[in-house]
Amino acid sequence: MFAEIALPFPSFDTLTYSIPENYISLIKVGSLVEVELKSKLTPGIVVALSEKSNINNTKNILRVLNSDFLSSELFALLNWVKKYYFIHWGSLLRLAIPQSVYRYHCNQNQNCLCEPNNIAIDKDFNLMNKIIDYLRLNQYRTFLLFNKDQKVLIDLYLYLINETIKLRKSVIILVPEIILSASYLKIFQSRFENNFFIYHSGLRPNLRNQMWYNLRNRDFSVVLGTRSACFVPVCNLGLIIVDHEHDTSYKEQERHFHYHARDVAIIRSQLNNAVTVLSSTTPSIESYYNAKINKYEMINISTRKHYPSQHKFLKLIDMRKHKSSMISPSLQYSLQKAHRAKQPIVLYINKLGFSSQIICQECGYIPVCPHCGLALILNREGKALSCNLCNYQTRAFDSCPKCKGNYFNYKGLGIQKVVSEVKKIIPHAKILRVDSDNIKKSTLFNLNLDSHHILITTKLGLHNIDYTKIVLFAFISADNNLYCLNFRASEKTFQELTQIINKCSQHKKCQLIIQTHHPDHFAIYSAIKQNYEKFYYQELKQRKKLNYPPYSRLALIKVFGHSVEFIQQTLNKLIQNLSALPSLTILGPTLTSKINKKQLYCSQLLIKLKPHQYLANLISRQELLSDQDLLKAISQKKLLIDIDVDPI
Repeated sequence: MFAEIALPFPSFDTLTYSIPENYISLIKVGSLVEVELKSKLTPGIVVALSEKSNINNTKNILRVLNSDFLSSELFALLNWVKKYYFIHWGSLLRLAIPQSVYRYHCNQNQNCLCEPNNIAIDKDFNLMNKIIDYLRLNQYRTFLLFNKDQKVLIDLYLYLINETIKLRKSVIILVPEIILSASYLKIFQSRFENNFFIYHSGLRPNLRNQMWYNLRNRDFSVVLGTRSACFVPVCNLGLIIVDHEHDTSYKEQERHFHYHARDVAIIRSQLNNAVTVLSSTTPSIESYYNAKINKYEMINISTRKHYPSQHKFLKLIDMRKHKSSMISPSLQYSLQKAHRAKQPIVLYINKLGFSSQIICQECGYIPVCPHCGLALILNREGKALSCNLCNYQTRAFDSCPKCKGNYFNYKGLGIQKVVSEVKKIIPHAKILRVDSDNIKKSTLFNLNLDSHHILITTKLGLHNIDYTKIVLFAFISADNNLYCLNFRASEKTFQELTQIINKCSQHKKCQLIIQTHHPDHFAIYSAIKQNYEKFYYQELKQRKKLNYPPYSRLALIKVFGHSVEFIQQTLNKLIQNLSALPSLTILGPTLTSKINKKQLYCSQLLIKLKPHQYLANLISRQELLSDQDLLKAISQKKLLIDIDVDPI
C-alpha cells in the first residue's frame, strides 16, 4: 500500500510513501503521520491511498501520529478549496491548520459541555423560523439576512445560535475583524459559557493548539473568528453566520492563497447539510443577485428608525466649486466652530491604492477604459493613458473631453496631507492620527477623543469610536473608491458611505459632511438616499454591459520575476494553454512593471468565464503549468505565478 502525503510547506504538493503492514489498518485519508524528508522528520497528512505506485524505492511512513486527524467532511472541504483556488496542498495546510497543531498530539476525549441557556427574546422573530426549519431537517440552505438596523443583529444571532445548540449542533460565526466584534464577545461569552470559543490568528500558539483539538472532540461548539475560522474542526456543524458578508477582509489577499471565507463557508455548509446566514446592511452585488434568482433565500429585516431630516443631519458638498483646497470653506467653518466649543471631531480619509490618477476639477470627468470600465492612469511621461487590466492605451489630453476644461488633479488624497491642511486651519489643535503607519493595535481599543480635539483616521480607526459623542464627522473625499482600479469601485463607495451614514445617524446632534467631485454619481446619490435597490439595479446594468460578475467568473494570473523577457515568455505559454479552453476571454497581458526596489517585475492576465463555468473544471494547475522550463524556474524561485480565483 502507498500513500500520497501532503506536507505543510509552501509550493509542496504531495510525495509518495510506502505504508508498513502494521500501519495499514490505522492509516486512512485525513490521518496525520510522520515521514522523513531530506533527512529530517516532518508531519504530513494522508490525502490519497493506492495499491500501486509508479515510483521506485519509496520511503516508509515512520509513525502514525493521529489516525483521525481530519474528519471526512473537513478533508472534503480542503480538497475542494485546493482544486478551486489552484493551490498546492502545502500552501493550503499552512493557512488552514495552525502549524504547531501538527506537533500537539491530543487524543483524549474532552466533552465538557454546557446545556444552552434559555434566552428570552423580546422581539418577534417569526422570519427566523425558516432558518430553524432547515436546521431541524438537516438540509442545506443559504439565507441572505438584509438587515437595516445593526442593533437588532445581536438578538437575531443569539436566537439562531441558541436554537442551533438546542439541536446539539455547532455554530461558526465569521467576522471581518476581531476588533469589529467587541460588542458580541461579552454577550456571547455570558450566554454560551464553556461552549463559546474565540478563534483567530492572533492567539498564542499553545492556546490555538488546545482549542483546535478541543473543538474536534466536542459534540457541539460555538466559535467566533475571522476568515481562517471557516476551517475550524467543529463537529456536527449546523449553522454558519457570516457577519458583514460584503466586507473584503473575508478575501485572503496577502498570501498566495486567495480564498474567500464567505464562499468557503457556503461550500462547507453544503458538505455538512448545514445552513449559512449571510448578514449585511449593504449586501455584495453577487449575494443580492443570488437571492433575487432564488439561489439564496432573502430575509429582509426592516426595523430601522428614521434618520434625522437631511438638511439637519447631512451636508453634501460639491468639490468642483472648490478647486484650490481639499477642505471646503463650509467644512473649515464647521471645524473651527466645533473646535471652539471643544466638541469631538472625526475626519475620515480613505487611502487610495493607485497613483497618477487624473480627474477634471471642472466637471469631475474621469477617463475610463472602454473595454474594462476601469479608470485609466497617466504614464510617467504624461503622454498616454493606459488600463492596468487589459493594456488599452490612448493619448493623454490637454483639455477635458467632456467640458473642455483644463484644470486637472493628478494625485489622490493622503492622510498626511489632510493633517497638514487641518493644522493650517486650526494651528494649535490636538490631533490624533490613526492609520496603519502611525498607530499601535493596542491603541485602537482605547481611542480617547476627550484628550484629542480632532481624530483624523482611515478605516482602521472607525471601529471603536463612540458615535453618540461625535458632533462633527467629515468624509474628506467620497470619490476615492470611485477612482480605484477595480470593477467594484462603485459598490465599495456605496457600501462605505452607507455604513458611515448609519453610524453617524445614531446621534441627533452629529453633523455629517460629505465632500465629493461626483455628487450626481449613482453610488453616492443612492447612499445619501439610503436606496439600496436603486444602486443595485444601476450597478447591475453596468456589470452586464462590461460582462463582470455576476454575469461572468474571473481569474487573475500574475507573473513575478527578475527578467522582463522571461515574464513575457511565461505569459505567452500560459495564454497558449488557456486559449484552447472553450468560451473563455483573456484580457492582457499588461505591460510589465517594476514593483519594488529589488528589481522584481510583474505582469498579469485577466480571465473571464461564463457564470456557470469554473476554471478548475476546465484545467488543473498541473495542466496550466505543464511546461518543464516553467516548472524548473518556479522550483528555483526565478519565477512566481500567483493565481487569484474570483479576485475582488
